[in-house]
Amino acid sequence: MNILKFNELLPDEKSSRNHFKSARESQGVICKKCSSKDYYWLKDKW
Repeated sequence: MNILKFNELLPDEKSSRNHFKSARESQGVICKKCSSKDYYWLKDKW
């Protein structure tokens, strides 16, 4: 993927966050400490 395609796919920060968030969710979010699969997204970290 070149920079032009990247910019078309992810034109702003919000779309970038949502893209990587959905990619992370599709792979599965697992805690590194306890291996739990329960998770939530912190709204104040956006």
